[in-house]
Amino acid sequence: MGIDEMLAAVAVRGVELVRHCRHVADTSARARVEIAERFSLPGATAGRWLNLAAELLGPLDDESESSLRARTVSRAEDLGLSIDVLLAINTALRYRHVDAPLSKEALRAELVEKSAGLSVDHVKAMASARVREVNDGLAPKTDRVRRYFRASRTTDALGMRHAHLYLPEDDLAALERDLHERAVEMRKSDESLTHQQAMADALIHRAGASGSSPWLQPAVLITMDDLENRGDGMFATTDGTLITAAEYAAQKLAPYGLCLLYDADAQPVDLFRTSRFANDKQRAMINIDQLLCADPHCTHTAATSQVHHSTPWARGGNTNLSNLLGACATHNAQNDDHPGTARNGKLQHCPDTGRAGWKPPDGGPMQFNPHPITKRSGRNWALSVTRR
Repeated sequence: MGIDEMLAAVAVRGVELVRHCRHVADTSARARVEIAERFSLPGATAGRWLNLAAELLGPLDDESESSLRARTVSRAEDLGLSIDVLLAINTALRYRHVDAPLSKEALRAELVEKSAGLSVDHVKAMASARVREVNDGLAPKTDRVRRYFRASRTTDALGMRHAHLYLPEDDLAALERDLHERAVEMRKSDESLTHQQAMADALIHRAGASGSSPWLQPAVLITMDDLENRGDGMFATTDGTLITAAEYAAQKLAPYGLCLLYDADAQPVDLFRTSRFANDKQRAMINIDQLLCADPHCTHTAATSQVHHSTPWARGGNTNLSNLLGACATHNAQNDDHPGTARNGKLQHCPDTGRAGWKPPDGGPMQFNPHPITKRSGRNWALSVTRR
């Protein structure tokens, strides 16, 4: 069988792929990772497949709706719809008004029938148009759920990030018009600007933003692999001389013309049981040490992650740096906190290196975030220079 025949065969087996995803979700705690690796997919695509599987094959409270959905899934299989077509239909259904005259599953059944023989782009256009018809005359939903601003987590090769703004049509049209007028004026004084560049500059100007962010600051990491920790803030050099971390850092920085400046609002590194929540210094140190969520398959930045207690606070864990690590909300919630639980694995520090990582539920070796942004020369450091 040639590659074209193989792809054609897969294209008509969307429902079978959905059933496979549901099986993986029911049997594995890390279904998204397994599907992404098995089919060489981006994690976001694997997540959409899993969400579709839950939508089509998960339980429904209404028995009649559940029966109708089962018949629709069977019909989609008979028609040989691809998983991309099923995704396009499901995405359009998310915008069906709660008070629409057609139920969600009745509308799904109609869209499945109309999708036979259509391309994915045609299905998207057809499904969106049909949902608008069903919603016609109903008050649009413009609550918080239906408006958002999302920014990408990591930069591209040019050091750029992208954002997605989702607003009601009237609000976005007004914003677009305002930015357009500003962009026209900007291009009059700088003809080298394209319209899109001027629109971006107009947005920054309108928001009062600048290129300098108090949350994005340089930091200096100083490795201490040649020192032995003697306790009480003292370290021994290779010749036995005792030195403080501050003295060691000052010696390392002096050849570069740098000096140590101490924040007047100093905070302790360890809080023990005095507070459940990490302080600013602990958060800064975790951000610099990890950069990303401790889960090996996550690209969520540590700066926007939660602070996780390796030994839970409820079981006596201290709010000390050695017991804290950065984990995004999703992986923090999935972590196995209770003794004897072995479903999702555990986020913890490696007992040998101290590096934050993930321990699989089967007891296998720890796994660490492999993304290039997390690579560093050493794990031990005396001081980070950062401005808050």
